[in-house]
Amino acid sequence: GVRAGHYVYLVGGIHEFDDDFVDVDSVEEVERLDLRTGEWEDMPPLPRGLNHVQVAAADGHVFVLGGLTDHLSRFEPSGESWRFDVEAERWEPIAPLPTPRGAGAAVTIGDKIYVVGGVANHRQLTTLEAYDVDTDTWETLTPMTSARDHLGAAELDGMIYVLGGRRLDEIPLTDFERYDPKTDEWEQLPELPEGTAGFGFEEANGRLVATGGENLAERILS
Repeated sequence: GVRAGHYVYLVGGIHEFDDDFVDVDSVEEVERLDLRTGEWEDMPPLPRGLNHVQVAAADGHVFVLGGLTDHLSRFEPSGESWRFDVEAERWEPIAPLPTPRGAGAAVTIGDKIYVVGGVANHRQLTTLEAYDVDTDTWETLTPMTSARDHLGAAELDGMIYVLGGRRLDEIPLTDFERYDPKTDEWEQLPELPEGTAGFGFEEANGRLVATGGENLAERILS
């Protein structure tokens, strides 16, 4: 999910697995929480069902940048991308994600959305690409050091911090890196005390906060 203005948007996901846990039923549903009233409402659905989407907010709108299809066992990716016009309440197609993937992370800095990491066709990625919301164009940037999916990424003081994530065998990682958009360079930072993946990672009052997640024992972290 992502916050845009006074709302939090939940986009796509998995409804259920098939009997063999090979394919899934991805959902098109989009729901919005009004932070002022605490009430949920249904919004126009995605043009197609996807799971593990990369989602971000920029320029007051919501962007979905790729994701995974129903063939989850193959980690089949989609590069299809859309912008949700918050005022008109409709989805509009935008330039597709150059490297189709899902379970990556998306971070907004100014008029650009950075999409990093993820998984596609049983291959984890170090890829970093930036979408310019003004020109509807993509740029390929220096990849991060550690390939991973289900990672956390957040912006602080104009820098992108990337934390944790999974290896392809689902072992959680302790890796911590920082990206400087001005120099297009990565810097390694002190590792996490414990590997974690699938967690919340945000900037709050000038600090980076990681919450929840999972580790190798498949227990929820707090």
